[in-house]
Amino acid sequence: MKCLGRIILGVSLGIALLTGVLAATANATLVYVTGGFPTSPPATPKPEWIWVARDDGSAARRLVPGSGARISHNGREVLYSLYQSGHVRLMVVPAAGGHSRVVLDNWQDGVGVWSADSRTVAAVTGKELGTKRLIVIDVSSGRVMHTVATGRDFSNVGYAPDGTQLIYTRMPSAGPGSDIDITSVKTWRTYALTDDDHSFGAVWGPQWIVFSRWRAPARSNDAPKVDLYLVKSSRAGLHRLTHTHPGFLLSGLTATAWSASGSRLLAEFSGQDTSYACKVNPATGAVSRVGTPAQGLLGYGLSRDGRTILATTGGPDPDDSDVVAAPYSGGAMRILARHAHFPDWNAGMP
Repeated sequence: MKCLGRIILGVSLGIALLTGVLAATANATLVYVTGGFPTSPPATPKPEWIWVARDDGSAARRLVPGSGARISHNGREVLYSLYQSGHVRLMVVPAAGGHSRVVLDNWQDGVGVWSADSRTVAAVTGKELGTKRLIVIDVSSGRVMHTVATGRDFSNVGYAPDGTQLIYTRMPSAGPGSDIDITSVKTWRTYALTDDDHSFGAVWGPQWIVFSRWRAPARSNDAPKVDLYLVKSSRAGLHRLTHTHPGFLLSGLTATAWSASGSRLLAEFSGQDTSYACKVNPATGAVSRVGTPAQGLLGYGLSRDGRTILATTGGPDPDDSDVVAAPYSGGAMRILARHAHFPDWNAGMP
């Protein structure tokens, strides 16, 4: 279960486009982080900074100190985290630059998700050890609009394409397991999408919700084995999509992003000391790695037309990495930001 917990809480995961496909994401905004990883020399981490740029990586400028940048859907504000006074604060700053404001004073679990109208944020608060709350915050006022749920941990929080519902992985206050819930942001009514204690990591697409389901390994001391499943929001049509056979201490697939048509799906294959981006065919379940092992591409986003992947190089634990745009169909990738990580963009949003 410790390994599963790392998978669930570590997947939260996640463009600028290559020449020839810029029309699909014109005027999109890219954000990313520099610093943080130790280099040799020196052997100590550098201070982390948030950067903002155009979707092709041009006109880059340093914004504020911090980490975990998330651009709003309208491209006007950047959500980020900052360690101050002994705890992590969730902050927001105009993408054009200016004064930063505290959105949440005691932020937990790395969850901070913009609503489709860029007015609210779903986030997690509470003690590091103990019960936490998934809440929705009005960004302009900082007011907590509603406590969506309570539990031991929350991850993979996201909105439905029409912005009317939240989907998230919930680990209960006691006992093992995890399941996926859906809450209306209008009525605040919640229902369970899964109830098997083995499901997590849902991403809502135009036709299907994709999520991961784990099974116990056959060998002792091995990692749990994970594959992707598809289901409708009504719980109809549940079926297994992928049939992978991860090796010892390897786990399997978690979803990252859909294309707008639902014809292309980006996922991440993970395990001990392993993480790399994969393309998944939603019709057949066929899986193929993005890029080469030497490139070590981690996927963070997919363009709305499904043609371009936002990624970083260097594998799961790099001393250094670059932010790149990689063609979904294969071919040369383009470097958008050197010595950078944790990218996000608003070109792939509804």
